[in-house]
Amino acid sequence: MITTEMVAKLEVGMNKNQVRFILGSPQLTDPFHPNRWDYLYSLRENKVETERKHLVLYFEDETLSRFEARTANLTD
Repeated sequence: MITTEMVAKLEVGMNKNQVRFILGSPQLTDPFHPNRWDYLYSLRENKVETERKHLVLYFEDETLSRFEARTANLTD
């Protein structure tokens, strides 16, 4: 699971090894988009998925250029 504290440690300009040290290996890597890493995770309460999160990281020249965090609240 990726925590808010882990995301707060990310900084534009970090290399892939530094990012991997903080977040671990990405769950998804796309051979057609090797400069994009995706981390997907969800929260469950009583076996029911209540929240889904998606963290997307973009790299240029092997360094982190930007990242986006997306959250879907499934209890609304």
